[in-house]
Amino acid sequence: MPEDIRKRIPTTDTYSAEQTQEEFFFRVPFEILDRVWFGLDRVFPKQIADVIELTEESVDSIIHDTQRKIRTTKYLRMAPLY
Repeated sequence: MPEDIRKRIPTTDTYSAEQTQEEFFFRVPFEILDRVWFGLDRVFPKQIADVIELTEESVDSIIHDTQRKIRTTKYLRMAPLY
């Protein structure tokens, strides 16, 4: 097998769990992620957790993980430099 294929970073195409590329990156289904983000600026994480039946720690983890990914990938959404 060619070296570049063997060392390629796994994607959802090569990862054994059945999930979308987005779920693989964000670690939670969009159904949960959307509800967390909808409530983020409206209510406390505890209230979000109660509604979607997760622990408050899980909701906090989703929030912090996603905010970190937004910060670290900001350059990908910037206008090109000329």
